[in-house]
Amino acid sequence: MTPGPIYTLSDPQKIALTFDDGPSEYTEPLLEVLRAHDGTKATFFLLGQNVELQTAIVRKIHAAGHAIGNHSYSHKNLCCLDAAEVTQELVNCDDAVKLALGTASLSISIFRAPYGK
Repeated sequence: MTPGPIYTLSDPQKIALTFDDGPSEYTEPLLEVLRAHDGTKATFFLLGQNVELQTAIVRKIHAAGHAIGNHSYSHKNLCCLDAAEVTQELVNCDDAVKLALGTASLSISIFRAPYGK
């Protein structure tokens, strides 16, 4: 397996917290922990199919000021799909988040591929 890209932060005193595959039963407890630590911010890479089931949690993530990233709609291995199917996975996830938040103007600018591929 080839390792993914390595990124460096401009400030070595900072780290980036990210969480994948939500929202799930772990998301609200994570939000509480982050809030208890001076409102620490994180990025939540969400699955569109989970967004549709947990819209209230998506609104809590957004209201708390956390970043939301696209983690595809259904967590399929995108390497096994053609270009149109990959595009549909990403668009469907974006649409689910926009619908959950009630805003068509939201732009999700970050993506993490399922399985890192």
